[in-house]
Amino acid sequence: SQSLGNSSAIDIDARQLFYQLNQSGNNQEVMPAAHHFVTQQLNKASQAYMSLQATNDSQESIAGLQAPAIIPLTEGLQGESDFYQGLNQLAAVHLTQPCWLENISQIGSSQADTTVTVMAVYLQLTGAEQQGANIQQLYRALLLSSGRNTPMLHSFEYSKQTGGLAEVFNFASIQLALARFPRVLFAEILGFTLAYCQAPVLLEICFPDHLLARSLFNLHKQQAQQCAPVLHTCIANYLGLFSQQSEQLWQRICGGFWLYHTQMQSCRDRLQHVLQAPVSAHQG
Repeated sequence: SQSLGNSSAIDIDARQLFYQLNQSGNNQEVMPAAHHFVTQQLNKASQAYMSLQATNDSQESIAGLQAPAIIPLTEGLQGESDFYQGLNQLAAVHLTQPCWLENISQIGSSQADTTVTVMAVYLQLTGAEQQGANIQQLYRALLLSSGRNTPMLHSFEYSKQTGGLAEVFNFASIQLALARFPRVLFAEILGFTLAYCQAPVLLEICFPDHLLARSLFNLHKQQAQQCAPVLHTCIANYLGLFSQQSEQLWQRICGGFWLYHTQMQSCRDRLQHVLQAPVSAHQG
């Protein structure tokens, strides 16, 4: 991975950031790098989707904020060994979702209603209000069924492993970094969460027909369908609270939305490339 930014004080790559953000305690020294990293990724996502945002620049289009579907991996990469490799490669993303909402309750009382609503969405998405497994538990069970233990995300070895996809560390680092800025990046977090609720999980995008993961896919779909309308209302209320800044806030919500989508797309594309590589080497 390349270092980010021009200032040596905030130069950090995604693996290093992932490791630091996974350490217990509220290590403040990582905050400038985390903020810089997320801001840079938001800028990239906004540039990529500038034209789509231009057609969605009014509050009335909350319902119209839709990402294009991401196509699955090609048919030849849908076998069991590819699935288990994908399952292992994508673990850092799935096992940190939806961590970006975990500190939302820290937001001040001026946005109390919005905060309570988003906190309720977080509890719904983590299965805290239901009996039975949540997404992370189902993902861990799939890893065990493949003969692998749940990775120790906080370990130095995990961040430094060879063969881990840089795009996955990128995506997971963004998720962890957003959790550190519930106030400053609240608008972006709203958009990011909406995108999460509108799309299948990354594993399903890559392997939509894999029967072993069906219960995981169904659970996400069920939770997301319940939360998406709540988020639409929440976003409308939030924009209403700050009507004079609503256009700027709407652009920031769109930025968070497209950030999630671009990260999903780049992880899918990279996994496709990696799984194809041994085949093309054979053919060559």
